Amino acid sequence: MINFPEVPPRFKGVVREQAVTVSAASTTPTALEFLNNTEIALIANTSADTTVYLGSSAVTTSTGFPLQPGQTMVLYKEKGVPAQLFAVSTADVELRILELE
Repeated sequence: MINFPEVPPRFKGVVREQAVTVSAASTTPTALEFLNNTEIALIANTSADTTVYLGSSAVTTSTGFPLQPGQTMVLYKEKGVPAQLFAVSTADVELRILELE
């Protein structure tokens, strides 16, 4: 049996660029919403010293997936399907998001 590597998605173009501030003063997680035609999202933590935690609408700094200072994450989503991710942090942090199709 021959196993072929998975073919990476084809890059068609930029859907949207955005800067989202995750506020430490907020009592609810910050929503990161992606457009329906987005297939790939790159999320960068621009902070030099603060970790951002990603997860569901109930995310906390104890339960979230950590995105370290300066780190970038790549997410793949199904085109045409709405998607949300939520973020919290212990200090104000700007996330840069690049959505591709």
